[in-house]
Amino acid sequence: MVSLKDLKTLCQELLFSNAHINNLPIILSALSPSSPPDIAQEALISLHSFFLPLLPEIPSSSLSKQPRAEEDPEAFYLSWLHTKFHEFVNLLIEIVISHTSVELIKHAAVDSIMEFVKQDKEERFNSAIYHKFLQSIEL
Repeated sequence: MVSLKDLKTLCQELLFSNAHINNLPIILSALSPSSPPDIAQEALISLHSFFLPLLPEIPSSSLSKQPRAEEDPEAFYLSWLHTKFHEFVNLLIEIVISHTSVELIKHAAVDSIMEFVKQDKEERFNSAIYHKFLQSIEL
C-alpha cells in the first residue's frame, strides 16, 4: 500500500496536471473499505475533486465498441475515464455498505455519490448512479 505522503503527492500531481493521469489507477487502488482512514479520506477527496469537473465530458454510457487509441485518442481517453469513474463510484458504494468502513469515510462517500447524482451532464439527475446506490443498500 502507498504511504500517505506518497498518496498526497500523487493526488496533487493528478489534480494539477493531466500529464499525471497515470496516477489515477494508483489512487483508485488506495481506496477501499479496509484502507486506513487517512489514506481513504485523501484518496476519496482527491478522486472526487478530479472527477466532478470532468462529468460533463465523460460519456454517460460505455461505448459498445471500444475506440482504439491510435484511431481516436480523445474517444479512447474519454472511454477510459468512463471506466475509471464507474470504478470510483463502485468503490464509494462498497465503502458505504461495508461494516469495516469508518463512519467519517462512509459519510464522505455518500456525499460524493449524491453530488455525482445531481451533477451529471447538464446538471440533470443521474438516475443510473442513484439506482445502483439504492440497490446496493437495500436490506
